[in-house]
Amino acid sequence: MPLLRIEPDNDTKHLLDKRVNDSVEGELDETDETLSRSGCITLLSAIVTYSDGVLDSEYTDRPSAKAFIAKHPELMDMLTTAWQSKSYSDIRNLVILQARNTSDDGERLTGKMKAELGLSLTKPYHGAAVDAFYEYLEQNQKDFSGGIKYYARYCSIVQSSGIGKTRLMLELAKKGVLVLYINLRPKDDRTGFPLRDSIPADMLTGDLNKISANHYKARCSAFFTSVFKTILEVLSAYVQQGCLDPIKQWNDRMCDLSSPYRTQFFERLLDIYNEVYKSIPKSDKTAEIKKGGGDEVTASMAQLSLQESSSVHLTTAAYAAMLSSLPWLFTEDSTPKLAIALDEAHPLHEKTTFHPATILCRTISMYSGQESDQSGVWVVFASTTSKVAHFAPPRDMSNSARVTEGGELVFAPFSQLGWDQHAEPLNAIPATDVAKLGHIIGYGRSLWTSLKAVFDTHAEFFNVARDKLCGVKAYNPTIQSQALAFLDQRFGLDICFGHRHAVEHVESSVASHLCVCITTTEDRAWSYTTYPSEPFLSVIAANLLHRTDTSLQQILAVLKAKVDDGMIDIGQSGELASRLLWLLAKDLFVRIGQPKSSRELFLMVEDSKAKDWDSELIDCKMVSVTEFFEFLFGEDFWSRAPTGAKTAFQDAYINFSHWVSMDVDIRGNDEDQLE
Repeated sequence: MPLLRIEPDNDTKHLLDKRVNDSVEGELDETDETLSRSGCITLLSAIVTYSDGVLDSEYTDRPSAKAFIAKHPELMDMLTTAWQSKSYSDIRNLVILQARNTSDDGERLTGKMKAELGLSLTKPYHGAAVDAFYEYLEQNQKDFSGGIKYYARYCSIVQSSGIGKTRLMLELAKKGVLVLYINLRPKDDRTGFPLRDSIPADMLTGDLNKISANHYKARCSAFFTSVFKTILEVLSAYVQQGCLDPIKQWNDRMCDLSSPYRTQFFERLLDIYNEVYKSIPKSDKTAEIKKGGGDEVTASMAQLSLQESSSVHLTTAAYAAMLSSLPWLFTEDSTPKLAIALDEAHPLHEKTTFHPATILCRTISMYSGQESDQSGVWVVFASTTSKVAHFAPPRDMSNSARVTEGGELVFAPFSQLGWDQHAEPLNAIPATDVAKLGHIIGYGRSLWTSLKAVFDTHAEFFNVARDKLCGVKAYNPTIQSQALAFLDQRFGLDICFGHRHAVEHVESSVASHLCVCITTTEDRAWSYTTYPSEPFLSVIAANLLHRTDTSLQQILAVLKAKVDDGMIDIGQSGELASRLLWLLAKDLFVRIGQPKSSRELFLMVEDSKAKDWDSELIDCKMVSVTEFFEFLFGEDFWSRAPTGAKTAFQDAYINFSHWVSMDVDIRGNDEDQLE
């Protein structure tokens, strides 16, 4: 493809140029008349990084930038000219570098969406979730050293999409913890954010179906060995340079996901990783797995549990060297010092002849198994799937091979991420403004507010939310998981714990349908989940329930089948029927007078073309009590009511969009009522 040009964006040119120049200051020689190939790679990577998402993020990685320059060598002269003038619009506006828009099949995020989502990670942080997470890690450290036998220093965050797992881990840096954030997103996931960290992700998740368990064990050892060596190398350099606060300098650079320093760190990590991996004896990587008497996973883990190879000693030595060489960081107390955050960790459960997560966690156990170790080094796995909490220690086989002894405990996942981070104070919102879209999206997961500036139309915004609730783009009300997601969000379904499909349903709800994980039992056998009060998501669910002439009927048929099967509890007195009656009646009432085509809309017809955020949502708009009761109970309802009742309620309005189950009476005592 030729290096075609488009017109430069003059409005942002100077700002973007300054960001690029600041980022490469000290890395490129001001006096160089011609940039070296390495300098061109550095400069190109910086230009792409600081393009506000306009350029293809693939070229933020130096290997990709290097390959691009090798394919287009004429670019080196252009980069040199741009460096001399300190102006990069000619490079920034090459068509070949432009980020592709998201197609219908979700191939890629748009540049605008990446920029807005990236900005959401730098806005002021709301809520106290990071304080709770810090205390959670601190308590884990105390428990690990307190005599109870835990398997290793790793823990997990289990929560559905858009609630702030990534931001939580990055925000831990504000608590003085050294954070190494790594995203393990699958290669084919081009729509997720943050983007995949390709170098470490390939080390831990690449080509798992082509290697043996022992190959992967060597990989894991080489990975952690190189992580400890590279961290020691970087922090030692900061100290030698006279940096007064090495932890802050690290976090300022490494927790900025668009920073070129992250790219440089991972490139150095790769160099050390390759050296370490080559030094591991071939026998450690190619030892055959004895088959027979159990599946391959059990067989491989039985062998690995007996084999302490030289790769393990490399890791423990690198870990010990890091701790002893940085005593100012790894002090002897229970506070967390270093968090290796592995985000989007579900690829570690990829189906193969071995279980990657189990081997990875065994490596962590090997270097962190000393109860007396107060270093505070933690690995944190984060994912929407509850499988991330199932990194169970291997069970030791007895001589008879018929009895197993349970392994040590692992830490229960952290799930207290808070809610309503962007909500305005209730007393600041007039009752007549409650239904406005800009207000409603603040009461729920932070994703909705983060996406507010991304889309040009409301329809695009609603479609993203709908796809996330459905779990797929192809909406089908007859699919059990989708139908139950819509119903559960709006009607607060009670799942019978003992039902054979209950666990599968709960896990699917969190992983694919935006249900929220509240907590997990210590043995990880059951997760307690719910759909908290989130009116915007209720609007999405209501739209899906009534989207076609038959969708409600089809969805209720799925519910009936699950009630008959014993999976859904209808309540002691049939409370589920009451919920359905009241909410469905409101759904139908607010749609009176709306044209049939409005089933595809979420806003009142008069606001459907509005582009501002003051448009009213159909399912959040307050309704007249007198008119609603007549619709629900019949036109003669008020004639059967006590005299004066209709007059008393003529100025009364009611507003509700979903049902939330509560375990506590919030009315207070009689004295509170009198006051």
